[in-house]
Formats: sequence, C-alpha cells, structure tokens
Amino acid sequence: MNVVIPRMKGNFGERRVAAKLRRLRKRDYIVLNNILIPSGQGSSQIDHIVICSSGVFVIETKHYKGWIHGHQKSENWSQTIFKHHTRFKNPIRQNWTHIFALRKLHPNFQKLKYYPIVVFSGRARLKNVTSELPVLYLWQLIRYIRTENHRNQLSPSQMLWIAEIIKSKNLKKRKDRKIHNRHIKMRIKDQKIMAHLKICPRCQGDLLLKNGRYGNFYGCSNYPKCTYTKKLLVIDSE
Repeated sequence: MNVVIPRMKGNFGERRVAAKLRRLRKRDYIVLNNILIPSGQGSSQIDHIVICSSGVFVIETKHYKGWIHGHQKSENWSQTIFKHHTRFKNPIRQNWTHIFALRKLHPNFQKLKYYPIVVFSGRARLKNVTSELPVLYLWQLIRYIRTENHRNQLSPSQMLWIAEIIKSKNLKKRKDRKIHNRHIKMRIKDQKIMAHLKICPRCQGDLLLKNGRYGNFYGCSNYPKCTYTKKLLVIDSE
C-alpha cells in the first residue's frame, strides 16, 4: 500500500476544516487558509492559521481513515486499515516547521504565542497517539480554540497587522505552488531511490534484510539509533 496520500484527498480535508472554522466569530478571529510562505531556500505550506487575542493557532490537517498510531517525537506515524500498515510523516513535526517559518516572516513574530494543532478530518480513529500537544478530531477543533482563547495579548489592530503581514508573504502564483509540490515529490523520489539502492534515506546506513512479525523487511544497520524500515516488496518492486 502506498504511503503517499493524494493531494486531492488532502484538499478535501482542508475544505472540511475551513468550513468548520467559519463558525468562529469574525470580530474575534481572523482565519487564513492554504498559506504558502517562504522558508529558507524553499517554502512552507500551512493548511490553516487562526489569529485571535491569545495568539496564533497553526493547524495541520490530515484526512485519513483507519487506526492512527504515533508519538510526538517519532519521525513517522502509522495508519492501520485491517492488515495493511502504512507510514506517513509525523504531523506534529510538520506543524512545527510551519511555525518556525512563520517566526521568520517578521522580527516581531518571534514574540507571538503559537498554538500548534493537528486535526484529523476523516474517519480516522486515534488508537495509539501519544502527544502533549493537541491531536484532535474535527468535532473537537472549535471548542478547543475557543477554550484556549482566554488571554488578551493582542488587540484587534495587532491581529489585523499580523494577518496582513502573512498575506503579503503568501506565494499566490501558480508557479510557486508548482515548485513547492515539485520539491515535495523530489524528496519522496530521492527516498525511494535510496531505498532501492538499499541505503537508509534517514542516516545513509546500509539497509539489511531482516525477518519480523509481519514478514521480511529491510532495516537500518544503525539500529537502534536509527529505526528506519522498509517493506521488502516495496523495495523490490521499484
């Protein structure tokens, strides 16, 4: 089973979250959706940003089904649908990269209070997720934001100023979006090539054939320092 989720599916989840965020009162919250901002030599795509008097909520949306397993410090999380197990990038880590990118947009953004949120908009069940940061179902999102918005750190004019700075940095051109998506595909392709050559894409160690509970797989020679694994059939079929 392929671990790459089609962008169309992601867009559907983001639209569901955007629709839910419209329930927030406009006089108290400023909502920005699908923001692409510069980040180092590349760019960072942020699903949703909510600005309020308490600070800035940064939301990463995942539209998955099945059982979800993961730890906030892991590199990858997993999705289980019957006997099929697939991996995807840790959404908490992804969201922190978005926050780091936001902080660099303006010197004063370093002082803002950020609230990272991961929200699952599909039929996923958070079966074994360990995180001190909020990982929510869609129905929990609005209540959580309203509950956390109890500090008067930002005035309405400051909220508007923050939103205008972010919008001014938003890369709206189709060319910028294509470049961003191309870089993501290139990173995925590079990892597949390295796995095909039996080189660990995480630490460049050797991938060794091993036998596990669910059959043969390739594991990194630097285990336990590196826990990268790849299914045997995926490597051999590429």
